Amino acid sequence: MYKHHRPKIKHILGLLLLALALGGDAAPPAQQFSLRLNQSAVPFTFDLVRWEVQALTEKIGARMGSRRQERLARPTDPSLGEYFTSAQEVLDLQYAINQASSHGVKPQVSSLEARLRGLQARRGRLRPLVEATVEKDIEAVLAKEGFASSIGGMLNFIFPPVVNKLDRLPLVLVVSPREKIAIKAEVYLLADLTSEQIEAIEQAAESLGVSALVVPIGGFSTYPSMVSETAPLEYVAHAAAHEWFHQYLFFKPLGWRYWDSHELLTMNETVASIAGDEIGRQVDAGYRKPEPPGPETKGEPGPQDQRPEFDFNMQMRRIRLQVDSLLARGDVAGAERFMEESRQYLLTKGVYLRKLNQAYFAFYGSYADSPISVDPIGQDLRELRRRSSTLKEFVESVSQMTSYRQLQVALGKE
Repeated sequence: MYKHHRPKIKHILGLLLLALALGGDAAPPAQQFSLRLNQSAVPFTFDLVRWEVQALTEKIGARMGSRRQERLARPTDPSLGEYFTSAQEVLDLQYAINQASSHGVKPQVSSLEARLRGLQARRGRLRPLVEATVEKDIEAVLAKEGFASSIGGMLNFIFPPVVNKLDRLPLVLVVSPREKIAIKAEVYLLADLTSEQIEAIEQAAESLGVSALVVPIGGFSTYPSMVSETAPLEYVAHAAAHEWFHQYLFFKPLGWRYWDSHELLTMNETVASIAGDEIGRQVDAGYRKPEPPGPETKGEPGPQDQRPEFDFNMQMRRIRLQVDSLLARGDVAGAERFMEESRQYLLTKGVYLRKLNQAYFAFYGSYADSPISVDPIGQDLRELRRRSSTLKEFVESVSQMTSYRQLQVALGKE
């Protein structure tokens, strides 16, 4: 399960200042916790500032120099198709290398690594063209939906410009209190950590008396936005649009209050999901060829399988509600025991979750469109979207809100 993510920039800057200005014992308890948490993951942390500088430098050069191609790829362009179809080949080669390495077959490893380097070099040459194409197509749909700005009614443009970078995404260490489900802290980690390193980081964090989990993400609201380099084309369109809406909200009251409360964080993420999905679907539709009509089939339907299907969403919601009930009664040990039993049950249904704990629910539950969210915010935002005549009207209305109560008032619930 992959989710988009927004870096907590003010939190990162605060930690840097604390590290320079304070000794460990001089900091208040909350700051001491943050410092100790970050110190436990120092060798594995992702250098966000360095990435930002490199990505911005590359993007500025691409837009101002010759790499800003006169001819962008179209959906039928073989370059666009090659980049995304080769993504699965990259994943297959990486898996084969790991398998050969674990069996000690060095000649095979060397051959596979050479193939992988060649493929990655080819994809690297195609990447700027692919990024520019997706950016242009998202901007075109945003303009059609009314998100273009103008100067003197003469120059129409999208602000902020859609800028994305296909790259390997960092992992995120999510920390929640054990006694309740809430995001207490996050640390951004290198993308290529081994399972042993991940478990060691989680154990170090949990030694501080919290619940911890290292999770993958599908997008990162940096600028340029970061999207997985091995994701399929349709996913990239959705993810890049989602991240753009975070950047758009950054200049609005709702975005300014992103980290003020769990409710506002959830509102931000859910608005970006609703709007990003709408834009992404339109962009994706332009990449799809119409399916030829299939032959008509007549006759009576065959017998139906009466066995009930396993409903992952329903099961995860049931588990979340029970965990909330146990934690509300102060039974932390009971809640953790129930989550592990539930994880074992999910394994029998073919669902593999490495860990199921408070941090898992805290991270994925911050998206009100997630099956494990028990928050009414998602339902309320979808209702407001249904009542809005356009996507722009919906986004503009919510972007001015600074509390969940204002959303309820807009729906006539208060």
